[in-house]
Amino acid sequence: MNGATEQKLPAFTNLLNDVRRNEFSTMAAIKSIIAGRWNGYYEYDNSYDVSVRKVTFKMILEDSEENTFKGKCIDMEGELKNGGISKIEGFFENSFISFTKEYEFFEVDENGKQIKVRNTSKFLLTYIGHFDWLTKTFEGTWEILTDNEQDKGGNMIIAGAGKWKMSKA
Repeated sequence: MNGATEQKLPAFTNLLNDVRRNEFSTMAAIKSIIAGRWNGYYEYDNSYDVSVRKVTFKMILEDSEENTFKGKCIDMEGELKNGGISKIEGFFENSFISFTKEYEFFEVDENGKQIKVRNTSKFLLTYIGHFDWLTKTFEGTWEILTDNEQDKGGNMIIAGAGKWKMSKA
């Protein structure tokens, strides 16, 4: 190796180490922020036929392993207001966040007792977004994926989409 190459390698190594330290500190900062109570909203785009376009929610998240989290969420109005508490599972990497939201559905039987519905169409809500360090909020987009009516249990189709945002309560 010549002298110029030898001088550039330590500079590159130092830069790489700085990037790794920055990523680690970002991950540690997000990990310390993620756990706790959150208030937020999601909005439906115009392709979805709903009576309420903007739905507020409350969420409680807790750390799991490494960069994952889980929690519970409840919608405060809208189509799924009475859908009960939904389950949240996700991960984050640096300021990127991704999670799924799963609702349990119930019916009332002839005795007035609430029973869990097991044979509903499968659907999955996926949320992706980023943490904004200035506003201390997460925001991004979401999609509802559901069974194709002709192909139950097979290919999923997008049934709705929109934007979301949440901040610490």
